[in-house]
Amino acid sequence: MTNGELFKNSFNQMLELLGQTIIVHNNWGQPKASNFEVRGLKGSEQSQPHNVIFQFKERISLTVGSVLQLKSGSDLWRVVDTEDRIVADTYVSFKAKVVKISANGEEIQTGITSHAVFNAPIYGGVQIGERNTQNISLSNVVDIVAKLSELVKSSSLPELKKEDAIEAISRIPELAKKEQSKEVLERVKTRLDIVKSTIEVSGDIAKKAVPLVATLYKLFGLGT
Repeated sequence: MTNGELFKNSFNQMLELLGQTIIVHNNWGQPKASNFEVRGLKGSEQSQPHNVIFQFKERISLTVGSVLQLKSGSDLWRVVDTEDRIVADTYVSFKAKVVKISANGEEIQTGITSHAVFNAPIYGGVQIGERNTQNISLSNVVDIVAKLSELVKSSSLPELKKEDAIEAISRIPELAKKEQSKEVLERVKTRLDIVKSTIEVSGDIAKKAVPLVATLYKLFGLGT
């Protein structure tokens, strides 16, 4: 499997796990206004975490000026640019860059907050501002979890051990999107310990899998 295919599979898994219903409003505020619903992900730019983006599995019918809204939400976002996300010549997702607007279409200037989203490996604990919490990069976690799951499935481990490891792994992305409290981190460590102890005795995947587990420990600021 190529890197592009891995990224595409990881995005699809993240969409299935964390996706939301997005309402797309075309011709907002005009007589011929129309809307439709689609599954998507609301997140942030990797290089500029304060810039909001929406990502979709397929290219959808929206253009610059379309307005996006989370179903059951009141916030509105105007599309200012769209592009395909391509990794290693493989189409991964359709991305819409947006700005927040009011109900009458005026752009809302959002101040910089202390909320951080990391899309590259972070080693050790990270904290910005007083009494603030770290938000682990979901894209990194999902990518690693997807790779670990594939390795475990392809291993020579007994089926029950495979099931235990995959069950432990699959819960980690859900924990990553929560506030990184002591209780949450303890649950993450418990699951990582299960995975670590399982794969260390599997000679056929240990060389590839152990570094991935170590990276997860570091992403959460946990000791191995």
